[in-house]
Amino acid sequence: MKLSSAIIFASTVSAIHAADRKLGKKSKKAKKLKSTVPPTIIEKVECGDILEENVLLLEDLECDCQRGPGSTFAALTLVGPAILDLNGNTVSCTDNSWDTTQTDLSSVISVVGRGGIVFNGSVSKANFGIVLQGFGHHTVEGVVVFDTSNDGLQVNSPFCEVIDNTLYDNGLGFYSTEQLLAECEGDLVQCEFVEDECPEDFDPENPSTIPCFNGDVSGDGIDIGEGSQFSVVRNNVIKNFGDDGLSCRGNYNIIIKNDVSITDFTPRTSKSEDGITTRGFNNQVIDNIIQNTNKDGIDVKFNEDDNDCDQEFTGGYNIISFNEVKAPMDGKGIKIVSNNNFVVLNKVESVQNDAGFNIDTSDCDIGGNRNYLADNQSTGNAEAGFKIEETNNNVLVRNTATDNQEEGFVLAVEEISGEIRGLANILAGNNASGNEAGRDFRQKGDDAVACTQNAYIGNVAPSTDEDATSTPACTLGEPINLQLQDNA
Repeated sequence: MKLSSAIIFASTVSAIHAADRKLGKKSKKAKKLKSTVPPTIIEKVECGDILEENVLLLEDLECDCQRGPGSTFAALTLVGPAILDLNGNTVSCTDNSWDTTQTDLSSVISVVGRGGIVFNGSVSKANFGIVLQGFGHHTVEGVVVFDTSNDGLQVNSPFCEVIDNTLYDNGLGFYSTEQLLAECEGDLVQCEFVEDECPEDFDPENPSTIPCFNGDVSGDGIDIGEGSQFSVVRNNVIKNFGDDGLSCRGNYNIIIKNDVSITDFTPRTSKSEDGITTRGFNNQVIDNIIQNTNKDGIDVKFNEDDNDCDQEFTGGYNIISFNEVKAPMDGKGIKIVSNNNFVVLNKVESVQNDAGFNIDTSDCDIGGNRNYLADNQSTGNAEAGFKIEETNNNVLVRNTATDNQEEGFVLAVEEISGEIRGLANILAGNNASGNEAGRDFRQKGDDAVACTQNAYIGNVAPSTDEDATSTPACTLGEPINLQLQDNA
């Protein structure tokens, strides 16, 4: 079913307002859990305990968590609806180096059952830090998670809340360089764990000096897995991570008011990647701050990896709004690869080597279609403010591109796999200034395409490329009425 731009925008705003009413537009501290449910005091908590009643931890607990491939050992297992008050103490494992088979699923705290609560303390040195599973409805609040080989916190069940936590130096990596070389069988060109493009000074003989292994060898700050739906991840500080700061592979989740950044941090064998990645559908990524990531600030993609182009790809219909992305190193500010996403009222600035906003296809040359971008700002980026690459039926309205080193808005038309791409896009009411001279708006690519059906309506710029001044008169049919969009 096709939706008019007015309906799309109204739906987007309604969804955002609904989230604000539910979660509160201004961040508020959740009420202290320990004041609502007096925990039972258990004098002795030991490694490997299964906690089925409320517990107040009286001292730090350190455990030997490694049990080898296939293990699901946890230092503590909490069975909801029990509550674990860490009471300012730390639960940790003795070691955070892990087996190379990736089948050891050991963690510091595993929460099962329904409605378990963990709060008020620290978790460190492990494969996984905290894992939420079972029937869901769990809460993790006010916990510091650090120094894990894999994910700091993993959500694998529905209706969970992850609120006001601090996660840093997680996803350090579960391979050593020597083990990676063995896994790659000496071929660092074709190895699945190596980036497609490495720096010129990457040395295959000494790969640890200039890391070029990808995020598959490490973990995320927070990972929202396929088993999570309708969960809320709010007001967390996520700093320094091996793969992504926050990765979402589930559906219908809300990721709101988180602070994601990279400082001086080097995982064991890889560079960290994106700030926030959402692979599912109907997720909301709202009012987050993402700074200094190595790759994309926000990456919206399909739920499948591009290792099988014949599979059915799923994902899309995500809301990306009110986010601020600053200074990604090698990626885009906000990258859209899946279809039918709503990207509104975001700010991207100072991307160091790429574009601010990018709509593109996946490695299988699919996706990037029917996305709606409105009221976004893209400023001071190394390449274009808004780059639309060989994708169709996207709508960009009332966006602003200023002081970018290349184009303000650029749309590419090319033939890919025997099909012309870059067609029937609408750019209306956008503003561009101070960008590459003469190219505030530009359409580039295949000059042999007589009619792209791309429409440029009411855009404002001191300079416009000749091909980016077309009207929808070509074959689009009836004139387009923008009044409905302006009233939305």
